[in-house]
Amino acid sequence: MLSTTIQAVVFDLDGVILNSGRVWREVVGDFIRRQGGTWRTPTPEETMAGGNSEEWSTWFKETCRLAMSAADIRDEIVAGILASYRRHLPLMPGAQETVRRLATHFAVGLASASPRTVIDLVMELADLSPCFDVTVSADEVPKGKPDPQVYIETCSRLGVEAVNSVAIEDAPDGLRAAKAAGLWAIAVPPPHPAAAEENRALADVVVDDIRRITPELIAAIAPGARS
Repeated sequence: MLSTTIQAVVFDLDGVILNSGRVWREVVGDFIRRQGGTWRTPTPEETMAGGNSEEWSTWFKETCRLAMSAADIRDEIVAGILASYRRHLPLMPGAQETVRRLATHFAVGLASASPRTVIDLVMELADLSPCFDVTVSADEVPKGKPDPQVYIETCSRLGVEAVNSVAIEDAPDGLRAAKAAGLWAIAVPPPHPAAAEENRALADVVVDDIRRITPELIAAIAPGARS
């Protein structure tokens, strides 16, 4: 039995449970080219990966010079993502097992920038719905990451204090959101190698593989906790 002040673990989705970066790049790139927009891959500094749907669809409309409304851009891109995931769900190696293992010891939440329809489909296809007590999309709060609101909302729905919760994130903006909300944070490998140093500075613990995140590691993250 674990003895710890930690009560909950909150996962990010993209880059933690899903290896989804390539899918999003392909779907967005194909869509923008079909619409006659000017496409280029966003730099790590520009990417709206942590933003909610309104934020990233507006960014693509303005940056790629699209005539469609931001809402229509969002709907078209999300439809493409859903279709791709139905064909093949790009799960991170070890992610399902890690979620299931931690769910036997802690309350488990999801704080994701992905739209609700995407979250729900992933939970269904990965057979992870029974493991998650709460899932929150950044579309359900005013601002996406690095704003802390999605983590604050997740902890509120879980009924736990942020200081008794651990976030698992892959990117600096996600780590900033978690830390600003008051959670402890574990960083898994980032989508851009250049972000690794920033992740080390932001996270309380850094691992090189999600499978290294055990109940014992979670339990020991808070000062004074013991496993």
